[in-house]
Amino acid sequence: MDARTAKPYGQLRSNWWTRLRPIRTAAEITAKIVIKPEIQIPVYQKLAVKVKQLRLLGMSFKAIGEHLGIDGKTAIKAWRYLSER
Repeated sequence: MDARTAKPYGQLRSNWWTRLRPIRTAAEITAKIVIKPEIQIPVYQKLAVKVKQLRLLGMSFKAIGEHLGIDGKTAIKAWRYLSER
């Protein structure tokens, strides 16, 4: 077909193409997704060894907390965590 004999888009046969299957929406597609929980170690457990080292140097819990960027109570909790083990 050349440009002189081509039919305009609107005049194409209405039955020239048929859909074999209906379009599936996201609600119809079954999927199995496994979301594994990410295990996060608490901050006081991560810093426990460092807190112990600084405490043995004679620093107060408040000073340790300021040095590590944590609260003094978190430093105490880290100290207790290591002393219980």
